Amino acid sequence: MAIDAEKLDQETDAELAALMGLNTEAPASFAQQEDEQDKQTDQNPPADELPSPPEPELDATDEPSEPPASASLEDNDEDWQDKYAKAEESRKNAHALMTQATQKAADLERSNTELQQQMALLQAKVDLLSSRV
Repeated sequence: MAIDAEKLDQETDAELAALMGLNTEAPASFAQQEDEQDKQTDQNPPADELPSPPEPELDATDEPSEPPASASLEDNDEDWQDKYAKAEESRKNAHALMTQATQKAADLERSNTELQQQMALLQAKVDLLSSRV
């Protein structure tokens, strides 16, 4: 069974993209998506024209605290790092398997060549002995 290195790389890239939550469409469609996103952002007014967000009202007893979003950002960052680490581990495993398969194929090719040479030598001996009889 032959192993297709390109197909294995594509599958690994697709798995990595899926783990990271990236879009796995073809690059041409990606360029189209970027163009559409650029058009969407062009329709938005510049930042200096946007109204400023309202200031939160604090009582004298209230202390400013970190927004709860920072904890979720850290969780998202850790999730992304975990997913990336798993994808990288998967890629390394796939590369190691591909290397092993390539080495095994080379060993089998050498073995096959040696066996063919031995068969040719034995056939020559059989032909020589047959011609003497």
